[in-house]
Amino acid sequence: MAPRVLWMTRSSPRPFLARTPSFPGDAPGLEKVPVLQAVLPCTPAEPGRCAVPPDPLVVRYSSLLQDPTLEGPVLDLACGAGENGLFVAGLGLPVVLADRSSEVLAVARRSAEERGLAAQFWEVDLETGVNPLQEDYYRAILVFHYLHRPLIPYVRQAIRTGGILVYETFTSEQPRYGRPHNPDYLLQPGELAGWFQDWQTIHQFEGVLEDPPRAVAQIVCRKPDTVAT
Repeated sequence: MAPRVLWMTRSSPRPFLARTPSFPGDAPGLEKVPVLQAVLPCTPAEPGRCAVPPDPLVVRYSSLLQDPTLEGPVLDLACGAGENGLFVAGLGLPVVLADRSSEVLAVARRSAEERGLAAQFWEVDLETGVNPLQEDYYRAILVFHYLHRPLIPYVRQAIRTGGILVYETFTSEQPRYGRPHNPDYLLQPGELAGWFQDWQTIHQFEGVLEDPPRAVAQIVCRKPDTVAT
């Protein structure tokens, strides 16, 4: 079943782009490209309307999502305020922002409208035990700071052949630095990479990032023509 669209906004302006630092973990031989980060200017009168920047991991590998051979939308899963999905929308790609919270989706929708971006918004509970994701539907899925292990097989199935997964979330080392502390929300060593070991790995990282310090695992990978069932 395709996602039920709650709202859509449509226009053309895009945020301006600013350079951001690169980071470790690139696959050998990967072409280096400038890292860009979408930033909305804010005014002293409206500081609360400044957009949160998209995650650098999404920005760095956004060219993979623009592959003209890929079809279908990009899914920003458990999107929160939607900064990653809205950045992708600014590239002119179809995007679905999905979250269980109508409140955060309303925030994302307002941000899209203010920025003149086209996006779809999907209110969905991802933890019912029923697969909410249409199989072979998405060109890419973005997952940040969210972990529900029973959903992983459905994520694998939902991405089209040749499509891209960009995933980052906290590891079991994170309690040294702050929340979350619940082990249900923390990856064990090598766990994320293990789930996608039969995919083409483009980027992989597990360790501590700074500003602020946080223990995370990252993977950017491509779904191959044939995968294990």
